[in-house]
Amino acid sequence: MQFKLDTKEKFHVIRIEENDLTANLSDEITKIITNCLNTSIKNIIINMGRVTQISSKTLATLIEFQLKSFENGYSFVFCNFSPQVKAYLKEKDIIDVIQFTPTENEAVEIVHMDEIEREMWD
Repeated sequence: MQFKLDTKEKFHVIRIEENDLTANLSDEITKIITNCLNTSIKNIIINMGRVTQISSKTLATLIEFQLKSFENGYSFVFCNFSPQVKAYLKEKDIIDVIQFTPTENEAVEIVHMDEIEREMWD
């Protein structure tokens, strides 16, 4: 799978460079995200700007990571959904369940707000 990884002080940005996230990419996505989570920086932003199609298996994998993020105290934010992916998520009634933003900058802001909130409750 083609992607770009950009690591900042508080988060990783995974920019997916594929148009179609097929089911066979699910294991590779899992590996990439797990590698990021095995560092001292746990927050992850998934930039989906180039993705126009996503398999249900790959989507389930990504949603599983997001659900685990709430339990394990890190942020997992999607950004830049294409109109096709956004329509698919609405069709599957998933759009209201996941944390996403229109832009990467807004995703960064969510991560920072989550960090502040976690610090307040610790």
